[in-house]
Amino acid sequence: MNLIAELVDLDNLIVKHTSPPATPILRNKIQRILEETEAYVASMTKKDEALAKAEQSGTEKTATIAELATKLEQWQSAPKLKRPGIGGTPPFRSPI
Repeated sequence: MNLIAELVDLDNLIVKHTSPPATPILRNKIQRILEETEAYVASMTKKDEALAKAEQSGTEKTATIAELATKLEQWQSAPKLKRPGIGGTPPFRSPI
């Protein structure tokens, strides 16, 4: 059920089946409710869009973290290279 459509239908019924002074009084009440409902729907739509964007961002960050974790594992399991001068023979020094 679409609440906004129902309120518009109710407004149309008020116009069709009532007469002044009831018509403007009822229409004013319906109009305020309709405006608040439209604002609420717009607000919820914005929140839903923000949530979807945050979820997408979170998914992208999770993928980046997984990729970095894989690279770290590869780096840690790679054979270690020996650097000259460290743990081996000292570098050549000139006697002068």
